[in-house]
Amino acid sequence: MADFPTLPSGKNFAVFPISDKQDYEVISTKYESGDIAARNRYDAPRHSLNLIGDSIPEADKHEIESWIFEMGAAEEFDFTMYDKQFPPRGAPTVSSTAGGAKSLRTYHIQYSWYDSVAGTDTTASEETSIAVPANELCTVTLPVNFPNGVDSAKVYVGVGGSGTEKYEDTITTNKGTWTEPTGALTQGAAPASSIDLYPKLTFILDPKRPPVYTRLNAVLWRITLPIIEVL
Repeated sequence: MADFPTLPSGKNFAVFPISDKQDYEVISTKYESGDIAARNRYDAPRHSLNLIGDSIPEADKHEIESWIFEMGAAEEFDFTMYDKQFPPRGAPTVSSTAGGAKSLRTYHIQYSWYDSVAGTDTTASEETSIAVPANELCTVTLPVNFPNGVDSAKVYVGVGGSGTEKYEDTITTNKGTWTEPTGALTQGAAPASSIDLYPKLTFILDPKRPPVYTRLNAVLWRITLPIIEVL
């Protein structure tokens, strides 16, 4: 799948202002009883963007026009958002299961969203704690699916009280679970102090909204390019 093009001037169109509208599409079903049930079509809001390029040189305008022509209405492409990915809002779900030979202990646990391809992540979620009984192992379960553009989550466990969380492992499935090893914990790095994850999402050209080309002067253009996320 292609990425959004870099223009002849060396600029990526993604650096220009974006108008971002996020919609939930609702499906309603009417039953014979007269009751109506409504549900969201998608698990997450669908991004509908206007990419707005100001002061675009003639060569860049031609590049965008050629790209639009070659892509067609249904061809998918990747676009990296420049709004940072929000961190997980709530704490993970924690429990324990029989196993191992460890004594009673208390863990403090968080998780963060992670993009394994880019190697970037968010700051950590809210913290939760659990007293793990002797001869049992801690389990951590993600309470929600990955946001679009995120493919995994990092689990952090603190053994010295609140705020001591360190990296333990990565969960790679939606609402997946990490189980404590029977041996020693990894106790890697602390959670990130700032967010460097910019999600890469899949889009198509919006079939209901054509591009708009506005001439600013003899050599420069403003381009408004509507695109819509594929979910």
